[in-house]
Amino acid sequence: MEYHSDPSSHSPAGAILNDLALLILRFAVGIPMLYFQGCYQSFRAWAFVWEKKSWSLVDQFSELGFNLPGLFATALIVLCTVLSLGVITGVYTRICALLMLVLIIFILIVPVELSGTLNAQTLLLYAGMSFALAFSGGGRISLDHLLTRGKR
Repeated sequence: MEYHSDPSSHSPAGAILNDLALLILRFAVGIPMLYFQGCYQSFRAWAFVWEKKSWSLVDQFSELGFNLPGLFATALIVLCTVLSLGVITGVYTRICALLMLVLIIFILIVPVELSGTLNAQTLLLYAGMSFALAFSGGGRISLDHLLTRGKR
C-alpha cells in the first residue's frame, strides 16, 4: 500500500471509519462520565439545594478549606454534566473536551471522592480520551459538523 501525503487522496471509507472512531470515543468519554458521576451526584446536588440534605461532596470541600463549598460542589457537578452532554452530542466538542480535561485534572489533584468507581486509573483514562478529543474534534458525525455545514 502506498503512502499518499495529499489529504484529498484519502478514501471515503477511511474518512467514515475516522468519524465513526471519533463518535465511539465521544461516547466512551461522555456516557460513563454522565452516568457514573453526573447522574450519581446530580441527585445528591438536587437534594442538597432544594431539600437541604447533607451531601458528602460538600463536606469534603469544606474539610479542604474551600470557600462556599456548597456552591463549588454544585457548580462542579453541573459543569461535569453539561460538558459530558456537549461531548456526547458533539456541540463545541473541542471546548467541552478541553474543559473536561481541566475538570478531570482538578479532580485528580484535589483529593475528593465523587463516586466509588472514580479512581486514579479511570481519571487518567478520561483525561487521555478528553485530550484526544480536544485535538481531533467531533468529526462529521456531530452537531458541530451539522451546524457549520450550512455555513459553507
